Amino acid sequence: MFARSGWSSHLVVTGVVNEHDIAQARHAGLLDPAMHVHAYLREAPSWQDLQEASRRAPLAPAAVLRPGTPWGRHVETDESRRVVETSVDGTLRRQEVTSANGRRTRRVSLFDDNGRRTESWLYVDGVPVVASMIDPETGQWIRSDYIADGRYRWATVGYEPPLGTAPATLHTTGEQTDVGTVLARWLDREFAAWDQLVVFADGENIWQRGLRRMRHPGVRGVSVLHNSHLGEPYDESAGTKPHWHGFFDDLTNVDRMVCLTGRQRQDLVERYGDLPLEVVHHAVPTPREQVVVPRERHLVFIGRLAEQKRIEHLLDAVAAARARVPDVRLEIYGSGPEEDDVRRWISERGLDGAVEMRGHTTDPLGAFAAARAAVMTSRYEGLPLTLTEGMAVGTPFISYDLNYGPAEVIRDGVDGYLVPAGDVETFADRIVTVLRDDALAKRLSDAAREVVDRFSTDRYRRSWTRVLHDVADGAGPDRGLTKEMA
Repeated sequence: MFARSGWSSHLVVTGVVNEHDIAQARHAGLLDPAMHVHAYLREAPSWQDLQEASRRAPLAPAAVLRPGTPWGRHVETDESRRVVETSVDGTLRRQEVTSANGRRTRRVSLFDDNGRRTESWLYVDGVPVVASMIDPETGQWIRSDYIADGRYRWATVGYEPPLGTAPATLHTTGEQTDVGTVLARWLDREFAAWDQLVVFADGENIWQRGLRRMRHPGVRGVSVLHNSHLGEPYDESAGTKPHWHGFFDDLTNVDRMVCLTGRQRQDLVERYGDLPLEVVHHAVPTPREQVVVPRERHLVFIGRLAEQKRIEHLLDAVAAARARVPDVRLEIYGSGPEEDDVRRWISERGLDGAVEMRGHTTDPLGAFAAARAAVMTSRYEGLPLTLTEGMAVGTPFISYDLNYGPAEVIRDGVDGYLVPAGDVETFADRIVTVLRDDALAKRLSDAAREVVDRFSTDRYRRSWTRVLHDVADGAGPDRGLTKEMA
């Protein structure tokens, strides 16, 4: 978006990326040809760093895990990857993930005698760039070695505390610092020749601290919040998540803070006062035409099967609705840490014939379009894309009125229903109402499609362009609590 507007735009990738991935993204139209891509893990160590790392922290050849599985069982191939697993006496000991054609190794994991993961190595073009150690008892990641030239450790980083404050040891100098500072120093060096630099710290990650630790004399920053800042119980009575305090207490280099909803902005102003806040909603592109016909008694859920999504409430509501609409059906798409729990909850509620777990879907819009309504009982959200994607194809949502997102999009009784968070009985009532009333369902569906105009791509572009120009020009944010960027 910015590159097409003539700005010199640079994408810094802190994860693993290779030239093939970048070329594919450009070919698919996901990455503008004018966008410059920087691979942090590969580019961060300077030539001097390589010299010092080779002297101070070389890896013995035998210690480097080389890709290539001489024998193993091919277990999965899809359009993006191939997985090969090696077992000994029935116990998984090694797993290699490659490109779909098997030519480029992306990750190799090792497992102990009990099949628990202990190491994970990441590769770029067959060369290791990160080696991570994992606690087999808890599954928690302990530390990662950043590897230069496939042979030298240039840094070792921890995983606690999170979001850029974890400890980091620079083997090039022996210095002890934190991972956010390591990123910041590299950015300062990489863009030292620039008089002015606008940095977007996007998400709940290392970038937030990295922006705040930069010392570039021309840096201006935009801190983008993609999720709720609230801890349990995720309502107005809740405290701020402990690891988010630094986002709001330290505004070094932060000229603008962008959140996804007006309700979140209002909550943040009430808690922290004069923050440089703006609201920019997600864009909702015009979807391709769906040829499926919604099934009259079908509901759909698409999302990660995790504690955040509160699937047990959804199943309770479906069980209650089934007493009045015996042929109600719910399809659940997704995977996650609670997958086994969800299967158990389905059986415990006697819903084996009414609820089907469908796993991952490559066609979420088709899954939405085939349902009478979509459902959401999350504990918290930012502004979930599934909400706007489903409504764009005419699928009304029944959702808890949670922090944050649904109330920003759903017009209660017009294109869906908002239910007080935690009210399973009312949620079941809304399910029954939509499933029984064909005329109502049609009105809700027609109105739901209006989300494409309400949250248009043009509006999104104008909003972000205005943020960029205002930050670059030094203009202050609009502090009005009800005004959104248009």
